[in-house]
Amino acid sequence: MRYFIILGIAFLCCTPTYAQQSSDEPTITGVGLRFATDFNYFHRAKDLDLVDNWWSSGVFGVFYRWYTPKRGVELGLNVNYKNGINRGFKLPVIMNDFDNGGPQHVGMTALELDLKVGPRFGGFHPKIGYIMGYRVFRDGFLEAASEMNINRLYVQLPFGASMSLPTGFGSVGFGAYYELDVTNVMQNDGSVIRGGIFMGGRQHAINLEIIVTYDTFR
Repeated sequence: MRYFIILGIAFLCCTPTYAQQSSDEPTITGVGLRFATDFNYFHRAKDLDLVDNWWSSGVFGVFYRWYTPKRGVELGLNVNYKNGINRGFKLPVIMNDFDNGGPQHVGMTALELDLKVGPRFGGFHPKIGYIMGYRVFRDGFLEAASEMNINRLYVQLPFGASMSLPTGFGSVGFGAYYELDVTNVMQNDGSVIRGGIFMGGRQHAINLEIIVTYDTFR
């Protein structure tokens, strides 16, 4: 994981230098909507108390973006939602437990602060950044016999890219990211000896999104 972090820091440091190069592309500012789904899984679930099948959650967000000719910044807020066993509605594929009809019923409602940066190649935008989330509701993360608790806070590092296509009002596009979790899913119950390292699992995800943006050009 440290290699991903080092790569991300180098990417962030190099982007401003690259952005100083001249370009005919206009500067773009805009406000957009994000419609996405996260395909989630728990790293090392079979060794821990976490359920071991993939599950998906729906993501709806708003964001502000600012693109100079060679780089861009996006800052947004997301709601990340999946119904539990007796809670809310369910959209096929977008909000689903991929356990072949088994007993897994993960439920989550989370609020996320989403920051992404990266270079700009016309309508193609490679990005990295941070997703800082808070689980307002969480259920079904653990195997039935587990007595562990689930952390509310989490931090993920997204790595990916988006493509924007121009329209009369701005742009529409799509994107794909791998979201690398760097925080424990489970809380440390105090059973780890002093000086030991607690392994509480990671909630990694593959994110697929559709974005609609109202842009202004300068």
